[in-house]
Amino acid sequence: DLPIEQAAKIFFENNVRFIPVVNAQEEFIGIVTQKVIFGLLTKIYGLEDPKIVINTNDVKGVLSKVTDIIAKNGGNITNIVQLDTSIKGVQQISIRVTGKDIDKIRVKIKENGYQLGE
Repeated sequence: DLPIEQAAKIFFENNVRFIPVVNAQEEFIGIVTQKVIFGLLTKIYGLEDPKIVINTNDVKGVLSKVTDIIAKNGGNITNIVQLDTSIKGVQQISIRVTGKDIDKIRVKIKENGYQLGE
């Protein structure tokens, strides 16, 4: 019953190649490998879909406005990750999007005053 984030943390902090899996009776039933974790993370974060990265100040309402722009221009959001940058007060929003015209969505985001990143 260990969430994937906790399993990833165990791999990261302990530099191990696999994690043993036990049942409620503490009996060994298998292992989880790094490959399995990365496969699940890839699926969760929708890494197959086009990505739009926005660098923005950490202010209320930015995410709402950006997602509205995407929806109004035919985009469907499959994943959003918001990260702190090394610059105080600046956030990086990474959005995975599907739709007919991703370039049009990028243009509309820029037209609304947002800075696109890589």
